Amino acid sequence: MFGTTLTEGGTELPHEETSPLYKANTLVAAGVMLMQDKRFDKAFSCFDEALGYTADLWYFKGAALHEMKKYKDALKCYKTALELNPKHSGSRMGKGVAMHHMYQYRPALAIYNAIIADGGNVALAWFNKACAYCMMGKDVETFDCLRKAHELDSFKTSIHIDKEESFDRIRDTVEFIKLVEELREHAEDVEPVKQDMNCIG
Repeated sequence: MFGTTLTEGGTELPHEETSPLYKANTLVAAGVMLMQDKRFDKAFSCFDEALGYTADLWYFKGAALHEMKKYKDALKCYKTALELNPKHSGSRMGKGVAMHHMYQYRPALAIYNAIIADGGNVALAWFNKACAYCMMGKDVETFDCLRKAHELDSFKTSIHIDKEESFDRIRDTVEFIKLVEELREHAEDVEPVKQDMNCIG
């Protein structure tokens, strides 16, 4: 699956002024001041918003653990982030990827399907579905998912298909070689971009 780097949505970790920790601390400080003024309703709003950024912090911690191949610990972080923000997109994908690495392919597929149904990072979810199906020995489904991922994001699919270890079992087969050639012929000619977070790698 697409490799893991400490990025969110293909961008570098945020600078201090826009980082989750900075924003969370700013909101907490504002909430404390509001409490001192006995403006409790507004203070609660600040604290609630700060919790949203806390989900980002758990996500980034999970990403770091993922890079260290500590998938069980990473999964715990993603789950905590999702408890704080059930729609946290990075943590949803991260949870699926962690499960993939723990050989829990069917639960991972369920997560990718939910992401697709909700209109999340759909190309990535289709690519990760292909990885899971390949590990399950389902080659027809693997090829179908790769074609769908390519249809949605041809450049990234053609780039990452070479690196993905999940495809090693079929990499030298005639069918896979033909598929790769087919996808490359139709890949968009665009500038390379950084890998997205939460692809299998």
